[in-house]
Amino acid sequence: MKYRYPFAAIGHRLEPEIFDILKEANNSMSTYTQGIYQSKFESDFQNKFGLKNCIAVSNAVSGIELIASELDLKDGDEIICPAHTYCASAYPFLKVGAKIIWSDINPKTWLSGPDDYREKITNKTKAIIVVHLYGLASEAYKIYDELKERGIIIIEDCAQSIGSKYNGIPVGSYADFSIFSFQSHKNISTLGEGGMIAVTDENSFARMIKQRHNGHTSYNIFPDQHWKPAMSDVRKCYSSSYPSNFCMNEFQAIVGSYLLSKIDEIISIRKKKWNYARNLLSNQPNLLLQEIPENSTSSYHLLPIRINIDISLIDEVFDKMKSFGIQCAKQYQPLYRYNLFDESASDETYNKKLLKNTDLFYDQMISLPFHESLSINDIEYMINSLIKSIQALS
Repeated sequence: MKYRYPFAAIGHRLEPEIFDILKEANNSMSTYTQGIYQSKFESDFQNKFGLKNCIAVSNAVSGIELIASELDLKDGDEIICPAHTYCASAYPFLKVGAKIIWSDINPKTWLSGPDDYREKITNKTKAIIVVHLYGLASEAYKIYDELKERGIIIIEDCAQSIGSKYNGIPVGSYADFSIFSFQSHKNISTLGEGGMIAVTDENSFARMIKQRHNGHTSYNIFPDQHWKPAMSDVRKCYSSSYPSNFCMNEFQAIVGSYLLSKIDEIISIRKKKWNYARNLLSNQPNLLLQEIPENSTSSYHLLPIRINIDISLIDEVFDKMKSFGIQCAKQYQPLYRYNLFDESASDETYNKKLLKNTDLFYDQMISLPFHESLSINDIEYMINSLIKSIQALS
């Protein structure tokens, strides 16, 4: 079926001028990877958001894998992660042997907050993953000092929240490790894939740089003969994993720097459209948008809506929206419902009564198409169609 409003896979369509920039850069490039444009993008990103050390990677998942390797986990180490998030927030930690403990979400913000994390912490907790989902900065910052006092590593998943802030500070700034995504659907994309890691510790930064590019490092045995005994050594930095190739190419980096200069404008455009949708829903008590706390801001990445009706009727809403030519999505299935995570969680964690907010939100939610190309009239049509769909329920 061809939809009038498909759930678009492009969050921001590239301006024509970027292709002229890429063409000009191509004429002077000495390499297509690991070059000056990657370094510039890392520096630009670091300066824009006040981050300490940045590493551009091929995608956000590869970045999370590098972070997971750097933790150098031991048997029994636990990672606390929201069950309501995209699967890539969690499965890289399974690959290095972590036991994942699921946290519930706040029923209004749809994010794991301070209390949700705190109640899951044990003496086996190695790290927590704070996910700023749908673009909204989590209030988990309120317990960061407490976490650091207990030696718990803080990892921020900022994949959907580039440019969001808490207490005026950009997301990713407080954590030991942070990851950002430039996948096609994100607010800015580096030609379909790409990611950026932010690292606080200098030693971690040095190891992760090596791991990103096949574990290569200089022998430094014959300073004047760089080819001896080989062009470079290959080293394994961690006991739990081997090096990989997670490099971003130069064209992606050029696009990244270009779009980074426009991020404030991009967020402003999305905010205007999100607020328009909110105004249209203001008199609809059964249609709820994500609540934005006073000290948090959003990058307005997606337009999820909670439909406060019996869950047995939700499929009818999707079907009705389909008849209006609108392709809606369901985000994100609680991760403990996937077989992939069966072996990680304990029976207690799997008790859905302990994650009632996660289950209820997922069962009641609908996500409307939302991207920059939509006009105000498009937003109005989709919201009015949703209201009509609710009114038409049998």
